[in-house]
Order: sequence, then C-alpha cells, then structure tokens
Amino acid sequence: MTLPPLDYKRYFKWITRGDETAEKNVLKWLGSEEKIYNWHKTYSEMITEVAHRTKTALIDVRSEILKQDDYNRFLCIDGIHPNLDGHSLIASVILNFLKDNYSFLLI
Repeated sequence: MTLPPLDYKRYFKWITRGDETAEKNVLKWLGSEEKIYNWHKTYSEMITEVAHRTKTALIDVRSEILKQDDYNRFLCIDGIHPNLDGHSLIASVILNFLKDNYSFLLI
C-alpha cells in the first residue's frame, strides 16, 4: 500500500510544537518545510517501485486521496495520520481493490 499524503505545514508545526527555536533548528538541516512532503512522497514512490519490481500487488491509496478536493480534511491535527474520514476512505480504496482483484476473498 502506498502512503497517504501528508500536510507538511501541519506536520512541521506538530513536530516542532510551534516553538520558533525548534523550527529554526530543524530548518537548519532540513532546508525547507516542503522537503518533508518530498521525502514522504519519495518513500511512497519507492514502495510502488518495489511492488512493481517484485510483482507484488499494490493498493494505491495515495493517488485516491490526492484526487479529493481537499485531502487535508482526511488528516489528523498532526498532519500525517489519517483521521476517521481518512481511515474510511482508505478502507473504501482497499475494499474496491479487493472487489476488483480478489473478490473471492469477500465471499
């Protein structure tokens, strides 16, 4: 399964607890808040690549969540974990994948 996307701004504020000194220190080695999103996206892309190379079934929840008008509404306050609506969307994506590819499991 690919990773759900994150909201890098909310996640950055969450991990630094809104502390200006912490924010400055993290940005010294991170460079910019946007890199959080890029690293996370790259990690998800690696999952996709490994699945393709190993011919492993892959459920692409990331793309389905990004298709939503405002995907941030599916995330908790920390900006990275899915909230109740996010988990419901992920469950729907997984169920549709199973229906399309492994319907015998749903009998």
